[in-house]
Amino acid sequence: MEIKNLPKIPEEALPIIIQEILRNTPQGNGTFTDLKKSNLSRYNELYYLIIAARKIADRSRHRELREASEECLKINENMSYTNFSRTIKSFISIQAACEIEDHFISSDDLDEYENADLTDQDKSEIRRLLALARQKTDASASLPDDLKRRVNAKISLVENELYKELSRFSTFQAAAYEFSGLVKQFGKDMKPAADAIQTAMTLTSKRINIGRIEGPEEVKKLPKPKDDN
Repeated sequence: MEIKNLPKIPEEALPIIIQEILRNTPQGNGTFTDLKKSNLSRYNELYYLIIAARKIADRSRHRELREASEECLKINENMSYTNFSRTIKSFISIQAACEIEDHFISSDDLDEYENADLTDQDKSEIRRLLALARQKTDASASLPDDLKRRVNAKISLVENELYKELSRFSTFQAAAYEFSGLVKQFGKDMKPAADAIQTAMTLTSKRINIGRIEGPEEVKKLPKPKDDN
């Protein structure tokens, strides 16, 4: 793949790079240390693809995508190929959420759909849900530690929105989309976190301040014709 042939728009180039990363990732439970020893050229190609993906993601206007790239687009020498592929697929889920946002909301109207004015009661309920999600995630014996760290980091990202005067709805939306994908990969142990984020997103969506569209001005009635008689 020639980098010079990629689209100039980051959101269009990134999916191509990500699919190339998945295509070049070996199957099975081997680690990148194994790959480095057995096939250095393939290891180097993956390494450069990941750097390219990070640089492209950094140019995206989506904060969630930029933050996810820092967490997902990196090589841990001791990570298995299977876990790495799962991490990349989680990144794809976030990317898909951003694409949905771009499709349905124009950039001019984005801020109007972003700001949620949460009440103190809303924030208290969301904090309770997030605390439960953390507790259930940490208590799981089947979820890998690197996934637990990633889930808790995403929960913290959502929780940070509760300290703002207006919370960003897309942060909740991206987390809900990602956790939904993780449920399909890891099963019931991911469900408490996914349910908590989904509930928080639904609650937040009801507090978005969307300006009402004013109706047309009342049509002025023509005066009745004068009676000539």
